[in-house]
Formats: sequence, structure tokens, C-alpha cells
Amino acid sequence: YMVMNSQRVAATAYIFIKDFLKAADSFKSSLEKAKVILGESHGRVAELHDNLSYIYNKLGDYDLALDYLKIAVKTYAKFEDPSLSNRANLDQADLLRNLNKTDEAIVLYKKVGEISANYFGQKLIKAFALFHLAEIYGERNELDSALMFAKQNKLLWGEVSDDSFLYLDWRTMYFKLLFRNGSKELSLKGYEEILSNKADVIKDDAKTLNFEIDYVELLIKSGEIDKANELITKYISHHSETAYEKSPID
Repeated sequence: YMVMNSQRVAATAYIFIKDFLKAADSFKSSLEKAKVILGESHGRVAELHDNLSYIYNKLGDYDLALDYLKIAVKTYAKFEDPSLSNRANLDQADLLRNLNKTDEAIVLYKKVGEISANYFGQKLIKAFALFHLAEIYGERNELDSALMFAKQNKLLWGEVSDDSFLYLDWRTMYFKLLFRNGSKELSLKGYEEILSNKADVIKDDAKTLNFEIDYVELLIKSGEIDKANELITKYISHHSETAYEKSPID
């Protein structure tokens, strides 16, 4: 049992230094021992399958990652905690999407998107599923469906995405979909409101710049060339000053 746990710890250390091949070997060794000690249907065994799915996803072997995750999902389904199955179903949908099995991914995303989310972790999982559904339908140019899921995702913004790495990603998608669907004024207003409060909510300069570029591009498409040029000058000046302030002193 101690050897099994030590190998899990070693795998975690390898993940930290991004040596995913050694992490996979350690998790496999731990898994084989766990099966013998704990049995095939134990939660720890399911977790190790889940861990190996994560590793092979990182290595780009999506088929093998999916195989391990399917085993984990079957075991999680035996437990009363739906959070395990919901998170694993979200991961499974992501892998299917990576394998260009988009229709299968949609089925799982919708399943996760329909869960009753009563606490932060479940709300976050649900919001991710809705976000990916909006992305997929947007890519397919099915804008009514894309906006429907984006609006459902929007209902969760204040609960899971404020002041986080998700803040701009979800809003960018929503505003772009609004613009594509003909609601140009509403889209541009959304960008303006976020940028007017960015000091309070956006901590990532790179993401801020991407958001600003998206806004300028939409202004140009709307024919507001003068405003776009004015903002380009402003943003270049701001980010040049920011880069200078953060540069090391010789």
C-alpha cells in the first residue's frame, strides 16, 4: 500500500516538472498495485485511470486518454457523488472533440449542461460545458443555438468567472456571437463596459490586449474607423508603458 501511494506521489512530482512519460509509468505502476490491493471497482482505482487519461491527453494520445477515462467514468457512476461523473463526462467530451468526434462530444456536453448545479464546483463544470457548446455551434455557424448556450453560460458568469482566468474568454465569445448575429450595438457596448472597468476585474495584460484587439476589429467591421484608430494609438501607448515598467533594470 505504501509503495502504491509513493508511486502516486512520484507521478505528481513528474507532472509538476512536465515529465509526462515518467508520470505515466508511475501512475501505471500504482494502478496495477491498486487493482490487487483495493479491487477493480475502488474509487482510488478509478482516480488512477482518470490520472492516466489526463497524462495521455497532455501527451496528445487522445485515443488512449479516452480509453482510460471511459473506465474511470464507469466506476464513478457506481458512487452517489454526481460531481465525479459530471467532471469526467466533461473531460470525456473534451477528448472526443480533440478526436473530431464532435457529435459525440455534443451529447456529453449537453448532459453536463443540464445538471442541477448547487455549488461552485458543479456550476463551474456546467458553465464550461455550455461554453464549449456555444463554441461548437458558433464554429458550425448555427448562431441561434450558439447564442442560446452562450446566454445560459452568461447566467453563471457572476457566480464562477468574476476576477478569474475565465472572465474574458467567456465574455469574448458571447460578444462576438452577438455581433455575428446582428446585435452589433449590444456587442460593442459589452466590450466597452468591460474595458471601462478592466482595472477592477482583469489582471492579465496579455488577455487584456487580445480583448482590446477584438474590440478594435469589431469597430472596424462596424465602420467606426476613427474610433478604432484612436483606440489603437491609446492601447499601443498603454501596453508600451506597461512593458517598460515590467522590464528588468540593467
